[in-house]
Amino acid sequence: MKNMLDLDGPLVRALSDLNTLVILNILTALFCIPVITAGASVAAMHYVIMEMFENRGDGAAREFWKRFKENLGNATPVWLILLAAAIFIYADCWIIMGGQTGLPRAMLVPLYIGAFIEASIAVYAFPLTARF
Repeated sequence: MKNMLDLDGPLVRALSDLNTLVILNILTALFCIPVITAGASVAAMHYVIMEMFENRGDGAAREFWKRFKENLGNATPVWLILLAAAIFIYADCWIIMGGQTGLPRAMLVPLYIGAFIEASIAVYAFPLTARF
């Protein structure tokens, strides 16, 4: 029991990692408020998390800010392309679900597939952008 509560023990390490994740989530949410910078924010979060799991890095907020500035030029075009595709898919769903055109609901299936593919690309693109 004594070893568990030491400063190098597993409980304190887990609480420290949890604190880092909370700070990262708050920073990511704040930097996503201007929609244009959401891609760089998510990429910076992924980079800091990767460094956290490799046990290197010198503070979540400082590292997040540094990586945010680095990823602003790389992740923003990727994010804007994904955002445009999401708006297009949403507009198509809104037109079909509106009921004014009389289109069958089966036409939503390709849009759902497209949304799934876009989400899959987004989940893969930002960690890849953060790493390279």
